[in-house]
Amino acid sequence: MSDSFRNRMIDINNLSVYDNSSIAESAGGKFKDFRNVADFVLGILCVLLIPCICFGNFLVIISLVKFRRLRTITYTLVGSLSVADSLLAVITLPVYSLFYFKLTFVQSVKYLCLFKFSSVCASMSASMINLVAIGFDRYVAILHPLKYKTILTHKRVRIFIVCMWIYIVPVCILPLVWNSYDEIQICDYFKILPLAYTLYAAFFSIGISLVVSLYLYIRIFLVARQQQKQVRKDSLRGNHRIDKQMEKDTKSAKVMALVLFLFYIFWVPFTIVGPIKYSVKIDNDLSETLKNITLFLAMSNSMINPIIYCWLRREFREAFRSICCIPSLRNAELSSLVSRY
Repeated sequence: MSDSFRNRMIDINNLSVYDNSSIAESAGGKFKDFRNVADFVLGILCVLLIPCICFGNFLVIISLVKFRRLRTITYTLVGSLSVADSLLAVITLPVYSLFYFKLTFVQSVKYLCLFKFSSVCASMSASMINLVAIGFDRYVAILHPLKYKTILTHKRVRIFIVCMWIYIVPVCILPLVWNSYDEIQICDYFKILPLAYTLYAAFFSIGISLVVSLYLYIRIFLVARQQQKQVRKDSLRGNHRIDKQMEKDTKSAKVMALVLFLFYIFWVPFTIVGPIKYSVKIDNDLSETLKNITLFLAMSNSMINPIIYCWLRREFREAFRSICCIPSLRNAELSSLVSRY
C-alpha cells in the first residue's frame, strides 16, 4: 500500500507540473486550428478586397480631379475620405495579407509588424476625422444655411485637410518608436503596443468620433423635419427656389448619414471586441481571431462609400460613366447636371 501510495503521490506531483505548463499550452492552443483556417480565409478575402476598394475610390478621386464642377466643399471632404480608403487598400491590406498567410519571411520582421498596426490606425483615424468633418459640413448647411459660405470656405477646408494629414503622421509613426516588440518578439497587437495607444488610437478615438457624428446628424434630421414642414408651406406660396435648396441640402445630408450609419455597422463590432481582451480573460487565439474578423469587416467599409455615391448621387453616377465611357458623357452636359445639385 505504501508503494502504491508513493506512486500516486509522484503521479500527482507530475500532474501538477504538467498543469503548470503543458495543460496551459494545450488550453491556449485549443483554438489554434480555428485561427489558422480563419487567417488563411481572411488573407484571400483581403487580396480580393484590394481591387474592389481601389476601383471605387479611384473613380471618386479621378472624378473630382477631372470635373471642376464636382469640387464642392462637401465633395472635397468626400475626396479626402476616398484618399484615406485608397491608402488602406494600397498599403495596409497587402501587409495584412502577408501576415494572414503566415509567410515565414515576414513573421520576424519587426517594422513590418509594427507598420501593419500603425497603418490601419492611421487610415482609420483619417476616415473618422473626415466623416466628422462631413457631418459638420452638413450640420452648417442645414442649421445655418445663410452662414454656410462664410463658415466653410474652400481655403478653410483645404487647411483642415492638410492639418488632418499632419495629425495622422504621428499616429502612424508613434508605434514604430513606442512598442515592446524587442522584449516580446511576437506580432500581437495587444502585447507589443502600449495600452494607452491601443485604447486611444483604435477604440477611444472611434467612440468619440461616432458620438460627435451621431449628435450632428440627430440635430440635422430634427431640423430637416421642421424644414420639410416649412417646404410644404412655401410650396403653397410658390417659393420654389427655397424649396429646391432645402431639398438639395436635406438629400445630401441623408446620403452622408447613410455613409455614417454603414460606418457604424462595419466598425462597432471591432470597437466592442478589441477592449474585451483587456477586461475579460479569453483564449489568445480566439481573441485574435475575433479581432481579425471584425477588423476585416471594418476595413471592408472602405469599399462601400463609392457604391453609395454611385447609387444615390446622380452627379457621381454620371461622372463614373463618363470616366468608364459607358457611354461617354460630354463635359458640358455633366457640368449642367452638377450645377443643379
